[in-house]
Amino acid sequence: IGKNHNDFKILDVMRPHLKSKDQEIQETAALAMGISQMPEAIEDLVEIAKDSPKGRDLCASSEVNFRTRSFACYGLGLIAYATSNADNKRRCFDALKEVLDKTTNPIVNPNIPVACLNGIRLVRPNPSAGEKDKKLLDDCLDTLWTFYQRKEGSGEQQVQAHVPPAIAQLLGRGGDKTGKYKNAFLDALSGRAGKLNNYMYQSAAIALGVLC
Repeated sequence: IGKNHNDFKILDVMRPHLKSKDQEIQETAALAMGISQMPEAIEDLVEIAKDSPKGRDLCASSEVNFRTRSFACYGLGLIAYATSNADNKRRCFDALKEVLDKTTNPIVNPNIPVACLNGIRLVRPNPSAGEKDKKLLDDCLDTLWTFYQRKEGSGEQQVQAHVPPAIAQLLGRGGDKTGKYKNAFLDALSGRAGKLNNYMYQSAAIALGVLC
């Protein structure tokens, strides 16, 4: 809980806690920076999400813990959701896409890709605001769809199941003009797409409820 004060900036209060040796304090600091919805936090959260040298320095660690990275990814989504600035939304999305694209097959740790998928779900581009937002929406959908179509095992499908509701939220009711996603989720739900993890059926049902 906090915002900028005449005597201090709230991010300056949060940032030192990233170096805490207590994992819960460290990850909460990363999440709090996202909850602050301040674009000034984007740069730090991007570095933490990527586990870059700067991110490791921010966390005073030889490797950023996957939980802290996950909270940083979701935090980027929260900032993107709160801003109408297309460039800031793009910065958040580009980082999330980069991290998601590096997800190995099979998926060893689901936390980070799940956070990326739900972070992208929150980007909320507004196509009516201009070409930047329109292109960003297309890129969000393409990234999610590419991940959804990866041939994965049952365990990985539990992660992929986060994609249909994400696509549905980005498009909204009536937003799937061509029916591309509705038809695909119907195929999953009806069994035409083959035998899938139960989570895939559940997520398809949720997505259809949002889109239709």
